[in-house]
Amino acid sequence: MLKGEVIDLTSKNKYNVSFFDDDSVDVVRQKIGEAMDMHPDRLHIMIGLKLPADYYEQYREVDRK
Repeated sequence: MLKGEVIDLTSKNKYNVSFFDDDSVDVVRQKIGEAMDMHPDRLHIMIGLKLPADYYEQYREVDRK
């Protein structure tokens, strides 16, 4: 199970959400909407992701073989 933090950019409130890595985008939107007590259609969701510096190197090595 993955855990994430949702930040409301207007109010600066933070919410915790959890979901599985194979959940669809709609399921993740629903869970974020539930956490914020807002209908998912009213949300504009931006995602920030931090990857390790060598993230893409792992796949380049597989492609070379």
